[in-house]
Amino acid sequence: MENTVRKATTLNKFKNIVQKATAMNRLKKMFSKRRDRTGSEVSPVEEDYEPPACSYECAPDGRKIYQYQELSIEKVLPPKHPRIFDDWKKAISSNPRPLEKFSYCPLEFGSFLKIPHITHKFTAEQETLLSSAVPEVKTTTELANLLITWFDLFDTWLFGGTLSNTDLVIENSKTSALGRGWYYNPTNTVHIQLLDKTLGSEPGFTGSNEHLFIGTLLHEMVHAFIYLYSCPKYCCNVCFEPQLGGRGKFGHGPVWADSLTVLSEVLGSKVSWPVFVNIPRSIANSMCLEDWQPTQAQLEFWGMDVDEWGRFENWSHNCELTREFYERGRHPGKR
Repeated sequence: MENTVRKATTLNKFKNIVQKATAMNRLKKMFSKRRDRTGSEVSPVEEDYEPPACSYECAPDGRKIYQYQELSIEKVLPPKHPRIFDDWKKAISSNPRPLEKFSYCPLEFGSFLKIPHITHKFTAEQETLLSSAVPEVKTTTELANLLITWFDLFDTWLFGGTLSNTDLVIENSKTSALGRGWYYNPTNTVHIQLLDKTLGSEPGFTGSNEHLFIGTLLHEMVHAFIYLYSCPKYCCNVCFEPQLGGRGKFGHGPVWADSLTVLSEVLGSKVSWPVFVNIPRSIANSMCLEDWQPTQAQLEFWGMDVDEWGRFENWSHNCELTREFYERGRHPGKR
């Protein structure tokens, strides 16, 4: 029996290696240079970067181990993993139902979040909010009211109401981070932590502290959405690898950057003030902590040029201090 278990474990490990290698090869093919028949490099076709799609390799329905004496055979079942696009169509049909928590491949979130804002119909109050100057806040109560107002707008407009069936908790940030966001299942609560003090200047940012609060709120809502709707089971293990487009252990992988880039551009098209959501520094930290490299196409999609990336890479060069910072700030609700 022990030999059977050992063989089954070895098969599982081998399958995981094959899955990751297959997904990695897919990415390499996507961004590698083409060669002609003589072996000379050919300029790649100019195509807009698109967030990766979920695939059979990263989201099979499950596996069954068939045992016969000492022989173990692993069979991959046909994929029946739910797709967020399909459930979204059902959610806005005549018999609406919310998206299922902890159910979807996160690789599809960057593409999915391009959809909800298209069909949104603004109320008069929302139109006024977007077209008006953001008022200055002087007290914690005023800040809370500002954030709740914008949370409600972002939820209905950018997230299609997918965060409104949870309780929002706005707390003072217990670290020097601008904010933190996650979903904590036992309490059915979306937690948003934000600094409630003067944030100071950010490189290249010309807006007010209030604009920074709103951008940080959107940044954290994307985290909360990803935590809330990502499938945490073994079938989506590959989807968490940042090198393969996933969110990564600390949440700032490509799926987060893809999603936030899409939504921040939508927000920027509707307001007259600068939108700052802190993607470059977050990506730099993620690369430092998890040792991965984005492609040039990804950097361009996220609005990061080579010079800017070099500055942020230098800024986060001390990985041990960065890891220590994250460990101090971790919350038991984060997965």
